[in-house]
Amino acid sequence: MGADVNLLGPQIVLLGSGLLLLVADLLPGRKPALSAVGVAAILASVIYSAALFTSGSIGDSGFGGALVFDRFAAFFQFLLAGSAIAAVLLSRETLAGCPRAGANISP
Repeated sequence: MGADVNLLGPQIVLLGSGLLLLVADLLPGRKPALSAVGVAAILASVIYSAALFTSGSIGDSGFGGALVFDRFAAFFQFLLAGSAIAAVLLSRETLAGCPRAGANISP
């Protein structure tokens, strides 16, 4: 069971940091720091994936074969992480001018 959860590690990192960012967005304070935390979380997920890739976990499966970590899966984890970092960095400029998303919408 521990090896199965280890294969889900990069996704667990993203899920936990996403929940943390949702809660942190509700608190008053420094909103620009949230994008830095988002990028750091994505990089942590990439580092976890790279650790799985280099540790010989290629070809391992978990949860009865429902989850397989192979070269194809690693490639797409890195590709989607790069896309996610680009999306976070591009959204910083867009959200910088908005005091609150949806606040200026009138009924």
